Amino acid sequence: MAKDGKEYVAFVADRIVRYIETPADERRRMRRDARSRRDPFLARWFGWAFYGWLMQRRARRVDSRTGADEAAANPAADS
Repeated sequence: MAKDGKEYVAFVADRIVRYIETPADERRRMRRDARSRRDPFLARWFGWAFYGWLMQRRARRVDSRTGADEAAANPAADS
């Protein structure tokens, strides 16, 4: 590290100037793009195996609900 933190102050000042000079729409677009590239929250915290298991469980639950709704709507199809 530089003496008395001069490098750090220059770095922070550069970042602030760059932030101020960037238009607000550009900053919003950059944040939105960065969020879309991130892994899902559960995958980041618990890993992909858990996330895959959870997605499979959710898909089964949706499929079972859809199947029950279709059977209730059309009882003549089962006989």
